[in-house]
Amino acid sequence: MVSFYLPDDARRMARRAQISGALAVGIAAAAFIACVTLCFFVRTGTAAQLLKWVIGLSVLAGWGCILILAFVHYPARAEAEHISHILAETPTVREGVLTVEKTAFHIPKSVDIRRAVLTEGEESTALHVLSRCAGRLPTAPVRVRVYTVRKFITGFEVCDEENE
Repeated sequence: MVSFYLPDDARRMARRAQISGALAVGIAAAAFIACVTLCFFVRTGTAAQLLKWVIGLSVLAGWGCILILAFVHYPARAEAEHISHILAETPTVREGVLTVEKTAFHIPKSVDIRRAVLTEGEESTALHVLSRCAGRLPTAPVRVRVYTVRKFITGFEVCDEENE
């Protein structure tokens, strides 16, 4: 069985969120200290030049913090929480032919997912798979056994039709 949700992944994402949050706070604190330090050197002749340095430093540090928080911290924290919640529940087993859509979308304040449809005879079930894990699913239409929690695919295995 191929599993998409592992406790190590949750710990790794939580650690990534913690480090990136600390990095953003460190950048903001370092920029603040640098700006305050530059203010000690203000004289009549240097005020205009130091003002430009303080503004530039503040803008660069602000954008650095925004980018780190938006593209590293918040996604890692959301994925760590998502993985922890999924691992806390018991998976159900379903069998059928799985088809995964090519396009991914973002659940607000959560993870990026791709939709999947599991066809069991005449019945079709809409499921979700983490976008980063969707490439590990089989691309050809083959019968699979999927393990799901809520509507998220947590793992799969290809069914061996000769032995069943």
